[in-house]
Amino acid sequence: MAVGDVSRMHCNECGLTNHRTLQEEIRNWIEVVDTERGFEVSGGNKYLILMCCGCERVHFIQESWFSENTDDRGLPEIVTHRYPPALPRRQPEWLGDFGPLPPDIRQFLLEIYNSLENGNLRLCGLGVRAFLEQIMVTEVGDRGSLGENINAFLEAGYVAPRQHEQFRDKLIEVGNAAMHRGYRPGRDELDTLLDITENLVESIYVHPQRAEKMGQNMPPRQRRRKEGGNV
Repeated sequence: MAVGDVSRMHCNECGLTNHRTLQEEIRNWIEVVDTERGFEVSGGNKYLILMCCGCERVHFIQESWFSENTDDRGLPEIVTHRYPPALPRRQPEWLGDFGPLPPDIRQFLLEIYNSLENGNLRLCGLGVRAFLEQIMVTEVGDRGSLGENINAFLEAGYVAPRQHEQFRDKLIEVGNAAMHRGYRPGRDELDTLLDITENLVESIYVHPQRAEKMGQNMPPRQRRRKEGGNV
């Protein structure tokens, strides 16, 4: 890609969109490792700065190759690194810097998403379990054990009764399996796990705050007079 070229690729904000190349630099090298036989190795790096044509976010790509790392056809394999990494899952919009979450809750969630972005699926599962326990302790206090914390949290009404089993057997148990039984959850499982976790966070922190703001902007109800007298 040359400067000004447009190509289709992933944007963390927009999805698959056009990107314009803002800058390109190529650095190749050759090293002689056996002067008697004239044997040499070579490699190189291509550095690209691209901008999404939709949201205008900018990201950086490095493409590297080495003559001794080849594919089945004998061609150098290209290793690509991107920053920021392409997100396998979009973060919820309420996770922004000025969102409705307490700072410690927001930072914990960001660390979970960071684990997912870097392919650390087991750590992501462990993080969700620890994150849920922090929410439970914050909302109902520490009752001395995970089981008692869960019971108090459910009894306080933070989870709908029909979802109690899902909370225990899915959200909590995946983290327990990763912690104690070496379980590595798959991407589909973690997507479901994070869907449920995000819904819980929304119900506790996001929706109440938004409902309160909505009520502040609502005009008051007009009291009707009773016929033939005062209200």
